[in-house]
Amino acid sequence: MDKKSMPNKVPIPKLFRHRFKLMLGREYKRFLEYSLKKPKRGIRINTLKAPSVSWLLSRFKTYGWEVEQVPWYEYGYWITTPEDVKPGNTLEGFLGMIYGQDPSSMIPPLLLDVEESPEDLVVIDMCASPGSKTSMIAQLMGNMGIIIANDLKQARIKPLTNNLRKLGVVNTIITNYDGLHLPRVIRRMDLTADRILVDAPCSSEGTIRYNWRVLSSWSVEAIHRFASLQKRLLSKAVEMIKPGGVVVYSTCTLAPEENEGVVSWVLDKYSDVYLEKVRLPGLRYHPGIVEWDGVKYREELYDHVLRVYPHDNDSEGFFIARLRKEE
Repeated sequence: MDKKSMPNKVPIPKLFRHRFKLMLGREYKRFLEYSLKKPKRGIRINTLKAPSVSWLLSRFKTYGWEVEQVPWYEYGYWITTPEDVKPGNTLEGFLGMIYGQDPSSMIPPLLLDVEESPEDLVVIDMCASPGSKTSMIAQLMGNMGIIIANDLKQARIKPLTNNLRKLGVVNTIITNYDGLHLPRVIRRMDLTADRILVDAPCSSEGTIRYNWRVLSSWSVEAIHRFASLQKRLLSKAVEMIKPGGVVVYSTCTLAPEENEGVVSWVLDKYSDVYLEKVRLPGLRYHPGIVEWDGVKYREELYDHVLRVYPHDNDSEGFFIARLRKEE
């Protein structure tokens, strides 16, 4: 067994245990088991490059790969490969026909609702690098319309650019700005946004199975710092979105302060924005949390958002909410 998947090697903070026991009750042990075991490998078939799905599946079969379709996305798959075989290092990976992506990470682009009349849409991905969700949005849009793929850090622009190029994405403008300054930039570009994805920086509690060292930097203080930034980023998205437009907010963490707390705060701040109920057939999830650590959140969060734990679908942990601005 890989050392990174060995629970007895993972220093789990006591407060982390306490919080998740409160959050999950009897399910805590299953959550911990799935969080600390080696993840299933996920890939997305990139229809911008792949000749056909059936052709790729037949190629996988010749490689001896076991393939299982993701229930909530037709081009998402879990794969099992022979030892030490990485799909990204195959010919299909180098050519951009497939892309390694956890199936939970495929949820936010699906909820942006970009497939109808994509040629008319302007989409902003505020925190885009390394491009997993940006390239999936382009795929859903059939490379039509316009995507603004932004990232704060200069060092993250190169992998974003390389991935979009390899995956055949041509409808995207890459920008390198602080997301908090993006409204001014978009105004200078004379654009208005129809859809915005805020896949915000977070404490990454849902990614422990990919990198258990996340626990070494975990703290409630860090959660509150992230929540402060997330509120500001989501506020800027709400300010940029046009009337009738959609903002999808997502994180790969499970801390209520960074999820329901952020969305509830924004809903209280902006009276012209409301929460839409989101569902995906085949996806298992938990309801939202409406009270945490003595703080009450908006009641509609309970049945309108998706709270995805690692043990729900044997995937990364995620939180997703969709907001719409009134017309």
